[in-house]
Amino acid sequence: MLGTSFENEIENTAASLTLTPAGAASTHHGVGHDGMGLQDFAVQPSAQQQRQHLLSNDAASEEDDQEAEDGIHSTDKEPRKVQRPSILPRPSSIARHSSFLDEDEAHPPPTTPLTPTAPTAKAGPVAWRDLPNKRQLAILTMARLSEPLTQTSLQAYMFYQLKSFDPSLPDSTISSQAGMLQGSFTAAQFVTAIIWGRLADSERMGRKRVLLVGLLGTCLSCIGFGFSRSFYQAAIFRTLGGALNGNVGVMRTMISEIIKEKRFQSRAFLLLPLCFNIGVIIGPVLGGLLSDPVGSYPRVFGEGSLFGGKEGVWWMRHWPYALPNFMSAVFLLISAGVVVFGLEEVDILLLILNG
Repeated sequence: MLGTSFENEIENTAASLTLTPAGAASTHHGVGHDGMGLQDFAVQPSAQQQRQHLLSNDAASEEDDQEAEDGIHSTDKEPRKVQRPSILPRPSSIARHSSFLDEDEAHPPPTTPLTPTAPTAKAGPVAWRDLPNKRQLAILTMARLSEPLTQTSLQAYMFYQLKSFDPSLPDSTISSQAGMLQGSFTAAQFVTAIIWGRLADSERMGRKRVLLVGLLGTCLSCIGFGFSRSFYQAAIFRTLGGALNGNVGVMRTMISEIIKEKRFQSRAFLLLPLCFNIGVIIGPVLGGLLSDPVGSYPRVFGEGSLFGGKEGVWWMRHWPYALPNFMSAVFLLISAGVVVFGLEEVDILLLILNG
């Protein structure tokens, strides 16, 4: 329908443009068949151009109608297949990548010569000589050794010391008293351990001061226990020594702060139980050798001896079990001096901020 209308218009236009003799005469005067002059055709496009333009529009409209009809019939018969996207790269992208490769080949990056590196040796087991901060560890080891050395030395002579307080008591009573003395130290230490741990974490006390209090308190306890003349005096000094001693947990914490590398910590933590076992071995031997020196070494401390004179050493005869406690106190006092002048205090505030 649209095509026939356009064709009619084209034929009318062509007929109007055909010149007859009469029309030629009229054109001589400047007027055509519809009152249109030649000057108007000079401004507007020619008939051939208009005809080609109308024919192209007509062909485009017929193609659109045909495509619409084909789409309707194809949807009625079978569904249109969805075209899957291709995974192959486009030619333009291939050309673009190839151009980049050409540029890279034209201007290669500067290469540095490879230097042969020595193969890294596999880390073996940690030896004792590889531990860092050996000086600090030695001080803590000495402080830890003094405590079991002092506590276990009592086992060699405690029964005889309690017997000297009251020789009339039966052995069963003395055995129960010995058990009480051994448990009083541990019980007092158990009660006050958390308190000393909190004081060690505070800025006012710190770890170093808590260690000093523990060493000096145990030293005072040893001297008081050695010069005691009754069971109650001995029990008070033993309880005082346990209440003032909370060094075990503080020492473990300080080792973890001194040795920060994980591969050294397992070996460093072995120092504390190692020193405890050494003290357990040496303590009873030392206590047995030094107890009752006048009776054990009469030529040295007895009557008419080198150090005893005519009557012997008076305080050794009056307190026969004071010498091993006195030696333990001296060892504790030396350990406290080493801690004062050699052990480095940990910055508690820095640890809190980092933690």
